[in-house]
Amino acid sequence: ERERTRERTMKPATSSIQPSSRSEPLVAVAATLFPSVEEGWPYVVERINRLPEVVADETHKKCFSHVEFSQLYTTTYNLSIAKGNLTIPVNVNRRSRYPTSSATGPSNQEVLYEKYGTWVREYLASTVVPAIAASEGEALLLQLCRRWEHHKIIVPWMRKLFQYLDRFFTKQGDHDDLRKGGMKAFQELVFSRIHDQIVRAVLGKIERERLGDIIDRAKMKSAIEVFVEMGL
Repeated sequence: ERERTRERTMKPATSSIQPSSRSEPLVAVAATLFPSVEEGWPYVVERINRLPEVVADETHKKCFSHVEFSQLYTTTYNLSIAKGNLTIPVNVNRRSRYPTSSATGPSNQEVLYEKYGTWVREYLASTVVPAIAASEGEALLLQLCRRWEHHKIIVPWMRKLFQYLDRFFTKQGDHDDLRKGGMKAFQELVFSRIHDQIVRAVLGKIERERLGDIIDRAKMKSAIEVFVEMGL
């Protein structure tokens, strides 16, 4: 019994970030190290670019395996805390868990935060806006609901991958947290552009129901949810 107890106490503790099922085995993974955010970002963006495609497939396929997610998360974490930046000098505040801005340029966290926002906005501008703009009436409403549901999946995945920023960067200063930044981008690039068309489409469906037509209440609920989330 003493020997079994000794063996248990000698086993190292393990932990893992698992965005989905806990049934997967815990695996130790290695992440690629980069000397700066600028050099590491192409590696990150190549992998997160699969998010819209997988989500749009709507087959409940996992965006990343456990190992892939762990590698990507560790890479963004290392980029966030990297002491060296070959192109942007930074100061290190010994009382803080991340480098602070200097007079000569932003910190690694600021650069990574801006790239996060840029990726979300470019995805919306290149994929979501054209799809919705090509529709009108009820088709526009259906497309809005579909793209909104996709956005509600993509933003949480991005938050998990870049969660170090929310834990130790956005809480400092006046930066929006990652979720709020993602929702604000949807409001500015998508919702505000088609606000009037959405209102007409929603009112039209309400009027049809009053006249006795059967409407898709689930889609109506989703459309109204967009208004609520956008603060309207």
